[in-house]
Amino acid sequence: MNAALHLTLGCNLRCAYCYAGTKVDRSMSPETARAAVDFLVARTRLHGGVLRLTFFGGEPLIRFDLLRLIVERARTGADVRFHAITNGTLLTEERLSFLASHGVEVTVSIDGTREMHDAERRTVGGRGSFDLAMAGARRLLKADPYAKANMVITPRNAPHLAEGVRFLRETGFRYLDIAPDFGAEWDVTSLRTLRKEYAKLADYYVECHRAGTKITITLLDDKIRAHALNDGRAEGAPSGCDAGGSMLSIAPSGRVYPCVQDVGDDGPADEPRAIGDVFRGIDEGRRAAFRARISGTAEECRGCAFAGRCHNYCACANRRATGDPGRPSAFLCEHERMLIPIADRAAEILWRERNALFVGRTYDRAYPVLSYVEEALAGTGRRSTSPW
Repeated sequence: MNAALHLTLGCNLRCAYCYAGTKVDRSMSPETARAAVDFLVARTRLHGGVLRLTFFGGEPLIRFDLLRLIVERARTGADVRFHAITNGTLLTEERLSFLASHGVEVTVSIDGTREMHDAERRTVGGRGSFDLAMAGARRLLKADPYAKANMVITPRNAPHLAEGVRFLRETGFRYLDIAPDFGAEWDVTSLRTLRKEYAKLADYYVECHRAGTKITITLLDDKIRAHALNDGRAEGAPSGCDAGGSMLSIAPSGRVYPCVQDVGDDGPADEPRAIGDVFRGIDEGRRAAFRARISGTAEECRGCAFAGRCHNYCACANRRATGDPGRPSAFLCEHERMLIPIADRAAEILWRERNALFVGRTYDRAYPVLSYVEEALAGTGRRSTSPW
């Protein structure tokens, strides 16, 4: 069971590409937080497995009191893994100490260099947030050298993508979760720029592997792994979107939505997208209707050579781009046709060279454990479950 808990819709930043609705001062009440935990624990016990809770927003650390309450309550009811996605500006030493001691993995959203980051991620007063975010990111890396960075690529910051990735790796981030803003206005010129930057990024990926520098770039690795593991049908490769299935999103009101992008302002206009609430449970009719909308292959995708490797299965990306979770956009199609051959070229180079780092992490399912042991013997501190 995977669940995102939107602790608040409020945020101290005003990122240009944010899809999380108006930054209204609307937070989850302690009563709703307790009900959400009990609802998720009960479903996890019913269906078995692990409960993976992600603290989401707005900016979740604004309501750190709720985060603490949920962590302490959830731990008593199920096998739980915690994750928080934050803009980094509120990551104090005290909060990091609590997160580390309770096994909460943290992803910080930071878009690369100062120029890239400040182009999109600004404060309420309109100032760039790079210095605040980087201060938090450096504290985070000190507490957890395996913490993740989340990057969003837009037409404005795309010209510096490869430079931004290099900067974040040199800062200390080994795991970079990168995605384009599928709802942005990409034109011929910006797509051409993006293609050039993706080619540079692939070159850097090869460079890192040749040097024995551990790095995960999800944008490339997801495509490579889907191909390596039987064109997306094997365990560990993309196999479809499970929004509304084992993946749920819980809003401040207690409504349960299929996906984080369905929450919006969590107001009356958003209620039709909800599939239940934490007090009364799931409305199976609504849930089934949503699942039917995102299941199967879109008509325009039938017969495509990239089936099984394309991002067209993602309800979040589709809703962001077209307003329909089951319908991919023309940009997504163009993006995937552009990216997949670039990722394949990098993989072919490293496979041809039999690069030990690449072969191990791509094909050996035991690699995460072996990497952990290797670094533990080397005395590297670690608490993350990431392969890096």
